Amino acid sequence: MPRTKLSHLAKRSNISKRWSTSKNDNSEKQHFADITTRIQNTNVLKTNATGKGKYFSDVRNYIIVDTECLSNLFTNHLCNICHTASLKLCFGQRNGFAYKMNVVCVNCDLDQSEICSSESLVDTKLHQLSNVSKNKFFNAPFDVNMRIVQGVLSLGLRYSALEKFCMHMNLSIMSSKTFNSYKAKVLNGHLVGSNQLLLDVRKNASEAYGSKNDKYIVDIGVSYDGSWLTRGHMSNIGVGRVINLLTGFVIDYEVMSKLCGECEQTKFALEEDSAEFRI
Repeated sequence: MPRTKLSHLAKRSNISKRWSTSKNDNSEKQHFADITTRIQNTNVLKTNATGKGKYFSDVRNYIIVDTECLSNLFTNHLCNICHTASLKLCFGQRNGFAYKMNVVCVNCDLDQSEICSSESLVDTKLHQLSNVSKNKFFNAPFDVNMRIVQGVLSLGLRYSALEKFCMHMNLSIMSSKTFNSYKAKVLNGHLVGSNQLLLDVRKNASEAYGSKNDKYIVDIGVSYDGSWLTRGHMSNIGVGRVINLLTGFVIDYEVMSKLCGECEQTKFALEEDSAEFRI
């Protein structure tokens, strides 16, 4: 009878080890089961002092709520005037994804309370950049709109992607005009923040070279580096950076683009071969 090859013996040994049900395997399974139970126990939220099982969070965040479920919260509440269960939640004027909500008594026909579904960024730096009067409260930028527009832009998407998302979620879409206005607000906010950061960085670089007066011109050593959004020659967006050699800070930058949005829109409106487009 021929001798079994060593490679076959090694494979059989590995198979037996893999499918064996030893005590060590059972202990490991029990160990992982204990860890899972411990994680589940630690993830249970603590109830409040009333003991009614209600959970509260001190952190402000956003949730997606069905408007019908939200309206049902007021069906059994009594009116302060007529003392009847006739309260109704009404959604009024809206700005993008921000709504003005009113609790109305159907019997008395009076507004019990009024609130906006999102925080209005009034008296902020962004509000001042928007050139909106303080009296026009509802025209001020809203936090939910800023976050949604900035989230869409951070994913590299445009208004059409937001339209598809709202279509599947059955949300009322903000108009393209509102979307573009919030895009300008996001851009202005980034420009103000980056300019302030550049001022601080340049001040630190000047102090690193021994200058304590911002009015003096200091000779510093710099290097330049640039990169495009994607590899190859097909990328249309790039950025160039001036880097200080001593501190390693970026003291200036320039965003470069091969395309112009206004030129593309004008091309479709006036046609590329027309004399008006050439002007």
